[in-house]
Amino acid sequence: MPQMFDLVVIGSGTAGQIPAYQCRKAGWSVAMVESGTPGGTCANSGCDAKWPLTSAASLINWSRRMNSHGISGHLRVDWPTLMSFKRSFTAPIGDNTRQDLRRAGIVLFEGIGRFVDDDSVRIGGQIIRGHRIVIATGMTPRALKIRGEDLITSSDQFLELNELPGRLTFIGGGYISFEFAHIVAHFGADVTILEQLPRVLNGFDADVVDELVSESRKIGMRIEVNSCVDGIRREPQGICAECSNRDSFFVGDMVVHGAGRVPAVADLDLEQGGVAADARGILVDENLRSVSNPHVYTAGDVAATAGPPLTPVSSLEGVVVAHNLLHDEPRQPDYRAIPSVVYTHPPLATVGLTEEAASQQGIEVRVVQGTMGDWKLLQQMGQARGRYKVLIDNDSNRICGAHIAGPQAEEVINLLALAVRQQLTAEELRRTLYAYPTVGNKLTSKVR
Repeated sequence: MPQMFDLVVIGSGTAGQIPAYQCRKAGWSVAMVESGTPGGTCANSGCDAKWPLTSAASLINWSRRMNSHGISGHLRVDWPTLMSFKRSFTAPIGDNTRQDLRRAGIVLFEGIGRFVDDDSVRIGGQIIRGHRIVIATGMTPRALKIRGEDLITSSDQFLELNELPGRLTFIGGGYISFEFAHIVAHFGADVTILEQLPRVLNGFDADVVDELVSESRKIGMRIEVNSCVDGIRREPQGICAECSNRDSFFVGDMVVHGAGRVPAVADLDLEQGGVAADARGILVDENLRSVSNPHVYTAGDVAATAGPPLTPVSSLEGVVVAHNLLHDEPRQPDYRAIPSVVYTHPPLATVGLTEEAASQQGIEVRVVQGTMGDWKLLQQMGQARGRYKVLIDNDSNRICGAHIAGPQAEEVINLLALAVRQQLTAEELRRTLYAYPTVGNKLTSKVR
């Protein structure tokens, strides 16, 4: 006989844990299904897991920039020791998550969960039923469907390497490729990024992307656009990525998948559960409820919503789903002013509208923009580089977008996200007193 629960959550990451714990706290019986390591992508093999490596690359970058200004010597990376440091954070996550779930009274089923009908899920030989089901399975690397795909290293595998290869080729010019490429380039590896489109980091402001590309090339990275990889082969000199549209190939010791991720729904047998989905993910209404199965809610990257695939968005949607499960008056997620950061050197950060999006929405904007290389503060830090762009609505004088490629952009963008979300005017942003000397103080003084 199937075991019955008030709530079944498929996926143990951020988006799934929030409704699971909140419903359990409210007295519901809760089961969680996880096919991988409990804890989710961000903690095990995503934003949290990469941070020790990104931080080490930042230290090397800054040290090199100060090398002629009183800092002597060259830092050297011991990759195995650095990876051991990284694993000191990631290795306990699975067991810690299991213990936390057990203490909370949430029953964990480890294995692939597949729908057998609209309220039942099979894990191996066990069937469980839920009055409500939350799907929070996140995303998985997109299948490239090219020759030699089995020779490609996934981002998860990259974050578990015991040795760092000397030559790496990254397929795709998105944020995953750029973040990993900047890490290994600062550690001394030869790096090539291959992007099939005419520009990299598509969706970010083109001018600040150009600034990042320029800085990337200064540290030796090779960035090739209009380069569609359609085959991988192993040769005596290394692993070759073939681009037939350019009649060329690129040789390295490893080829890394950075060509995008897709909603992780392939193993769920959604048709058996009557759960509608398309290429964007599971189709939901404004309350994050399945449009085709009233038993099912969805949160995080697997949902076809307006929210970008970011951990804070997964948290936001998890909170909304938890509320809607427990209360009669539903809420909707608020996707206004969500900042996004590419953790490169310098970091690239964005929030709100781009010029292109503003034009498409019929919003007339004025653009405050400039370079940051002549800022005395950054010169004193040995970090004289960068570009910024702030968009201001001509009618209301409110800040409606901001884009930065420069030192400390990952923190300054939070200030500008607050300005966009709270609809602050340029004058209100500029007249606020900020700590000095800081990058935020300098940037906001430019907004007029």
